[in-house]
Amino acid sequence: MKSAESRVTEAAQAIKRREDGQKRITKIAVPLLGVIMAVSAVTGCCMIPVSGWRLAVMIASAAFYLLSCSSLVSTWTIGMIPQAGIGAYFFCAAALLPPVAQYGPLWLKIAAGIVFGAAGVIVLYIFSVLAVMLFGSIAPRARGEYTLLVLGSKLKNGKPGRMLRRRLDKAASELKKHPGLMCVVTGGRAPDQPCAEADAMREYLLEKGVDAERVIVENLSSTTYENFLFSRKIIEEKGLPVRAGVVTDRFHQFRSGRIARTARMDSFPVSCGTAWYFSVQFWMRDMLCITERLIRGHW
Repeated sequence: MKSAESRVTEAAQAIKRREDGQKRITKIAVPLLGVIMAVSAVTGCCMIPVSGWRLAVMIASAAFYLLSCSSLVSTWTIGMIPQAGIGAYFFCAAALLPPVAQYGPLWLKIAAGIVFGAAGVIVLYIFSVLAVMLFGSIAPRARGEYTLLVLGSKLKNGKPGRMLRRRLDKAASELKKHPGLMCVVTGGRAPDQPCAEADAMREYLLEKGVDAERVIVENLSSTTYENFLFSRKIIEEKGLPVRAGVVTDRFHQFRSGRIARTARMDSFPVSCGTAWYFSVQFWMRDMLCITERLIRGHW
């Protein structure tokens, strides 16, 4: 039988392989969308000079596309594709639809209507899911008794990165506001890190002045589902309130809530902020994760 450590390592390696595959797709898709925008701009400008509302839409859409590339300062993420795609959609619509409608033959008008109509449905779906995600990140006013549960994130050289530090700062603030509140930090060890996420999270909270007795470690999980499943077992063993106040980024709250329900854990969001220049990509990435869950029949 495999040990818990080897199981976590294998799961982490599988996640890394998946992320590497997503990066390869992103490195092809985002530049390709940029090329399509450039071709659309040249074609549209040759047919009708760009001015007025067309120019405004094209500039705003190009800026939105370029914003999708802001995460290049850190890493490629699959969430760049929907953001770049939305920018490209409105850019190309403004560049091509007016000249096609005015000068294009009937077959081209029909083809453009089908292509942009189908893409518009996808864009509408994206915004609909984002609206549901935003609603799901709103915390209830009445919390009752609960245990604080802090979800882990990638470490950098064995220390919490910026995203994880924001979560832990939020947790430290909540613990100081509520002296009787207990906290579970959850996250396993990635193969390229010297320690588990949860162990690094505990050390960070202790440095922030949180009492060691109030921080419980769950360091064997490798997925968000296991975060909730293993943490629930620990919470039940400790006799703590099974209802969890989940500390994570706002974009992650809706999906976390659905996964918590799958793990039979009652939860509510305790959201922390995300850097604005990364925010859209991460919202888009979680939107894709939710879409994958829907395709797999999980809601």
